[in-house]
Amino acid sequence: MKPIPLLRRCVGLALVLFAAPTGWAAEKSLNPAYVGQIFGLTKLHRIEIVVPAASLFRFQDRNAARVRGTISFDGTVLHDIGVRQQGGTFLPYVGINGKPSLSLKFNEFTPGQELFGLKKLILKNQAQDRSLVNEHLTYEVFLRAGYPAPLTSFAQVKLNGIDQGIYLLRKPINQQFLARHFGKDRSKGKLYEIVQDIDPVRFPERLDLKDEQEEKRSRNDVRSLAVAARSATPETFAKVIAPHLDPDRFITYFALETATSHADGYANNTNNTYLYHVPIDDRFIFLPQGADQSFWAAAKPKRIYAPGQLRTAGSLARQVLDSPELRKKFDAELHRVGHAPVWDKDALLARVAEVERLLGSATPSARVTSDIAKFQRLRPVIEAFINNGGTTGGTANLP
Repeated sequence: MKPIPLLRRCVGLALVLFAAPTGWAAEKSLNPAYVGQIFGLTKLHRIEIVVPAASLFRFQDRNAARVRGTISFDGTVLHDIGVRQQGGTFLPYVGINGKPSLSLKFNEFTPGQELFGLKKLILKNQAQDRSLVNEHLTYEVFLRAGYPAPLTSFAQVKLNGIDQGIYLLRKPINQQFLARHFGKDRSKGKLYEIVQDIDPVRFPERLDLKDEQEEKRSRNDVRSLAVAARSATPETFAKVIAPHLDPDRFITYFALETATSHADGYANNTNNTYLYHVPIDDRFIFLPQGADQSFWAAAKPKRIYAPGQLRTAGSLARQVLDSPELRKKFDAELHRVGHAPVWDKDALLARVAEVERLLGSATPSARVTSDIAKFQRLRPVIEAFINNGGTTGGTANLP
């Protein structure tokens, strides 16, 4: 028997590592109730949230503290939930009439309270995702590749009786997310957030580390990752980084960002990414979030993902492309995730049609009409991007 070439072995290994049911069914196989009840895409959800008038001045400020509120989710009512506005530093907080993004924590004031087993939910106004579906489709591609990513669905939302229009519901990346994807014994590792050009290789001390003070957590793990990456040459990078970061998994993440033209993620903009140190495995994995500026290559050619032309590419992505060994793996993985069964054009186009059906069931209002008009205007662009196989031209033409 002839030995299997190294590249074919690596691609085959990736297929084994990431083999999983497609789409949201990957988490449904674990049978949490919220998957079907909140993220099943069987209907456009109806959400009504009420925040007491006396709390609105706190709610409308940039404040991490939550205020008490009540939610009705498809008729299921929860009282004393925690509500605050959600968004990054560059997104202004808006008044109650301005369609704010929301972060809901159901057990903030009532210990043990959950919505169909879910402890927390993000409601995104999609101000940066005018098509409404870019982020949704991006995570779908990640999940189809067997890579951990948030589940999403859609809802029509009212806040204090004001119709806010269509929102994307997103499962947050928290311990509950980590337990579902990695198992309970791997869910209590250290979770770092990468935002605003704070690259873990260049600025390990500036990353936001969840529960760093409360649990007196050390960041020696990310310091070691940074030291290893800085010390590596293109020829030694794969070997030097392997004890800290699985190169094959990172290449899959990098390829998925590339294929979906995720312009505001780690590799392209050093932003909107979680870096999770998995217990027991003792290595890092990258997790996507904030993928609302993606699926745009067909509409804005200047934003087509081209690693050799990035403004502020993530250091690790650059080192992958500089490594002769890993660059070949990246090219092969980019080809894999850009074709069926991961990039299944029929399945992705059907998902766009399904979203159209959901939007068609919304209760008419001025804001709903505006949201649906944006979706309809950009739908041909999204479908063209899907039919073109995303941004999967490989790296042969790059500097």
